[in-house]
Amino acid sequence: TVFHRIRKEYVVQGGRFTEAMEEKKTGLHDPIPCEWGNGLKNEKGTIAVARGAAADSGQTQFYVNMKDNPILDAAWQVGVGYAVFGRVVQGMDVVDAMGAAKTRFEHPAYNEEHWAVPEEPIIITKATVLPPPESKGESGTVEKSKPDREGDKPRTDEKKESKDRQLAALERIK
Repeated sequence: TVFHRIRKEYVVQGGRFTEAMEEKKTGLHDPIPCEWGNGLKNEKGTIAVARGAAADSGQTQFYVNMKDNPILDAAWQVGVGYAVFGRVVQGMDVVDAMGAAKTRFEHPAYNEEHWAVPEEPIIITKATVLPPPESKGESGTVEKSKPDREGDKPRTDEKKESKDRQLAALERIK
């Protein structure tokens, strides 16, 4: 996966383009439902689904937060924020180096300043999904993380198991 958007002190984003910086046309799936109400926040090192203007429009794009970004947790015009689904647990130094990469604002698909394309391609060559963390509660039973925003509804344990994964990140970049 090539990273096509580097915003220093904000996010690094990838998943939309091929290494030739052409929009992906194969390997796409239907948009996924937004899971913004899962209680996970856009904090430094978290990984979230990038989406379009519609709430349930996430497909191939994701981003890693370079800092705590509470603005991305807020409900926007479509009534939801951006859904976090993982965390970098190893390799944050690599992500920080990505955030410091020199960028340019030229790309045929974009004409806006916020699309800072790296001058040299940055590509994930390996990422590992780890099982979700478990913690022992007072009763000695395993507890999953719970939503902490008022009005959020916890997901079922089955969904929690499949979605709250951590990512051991970015062993190497080109």
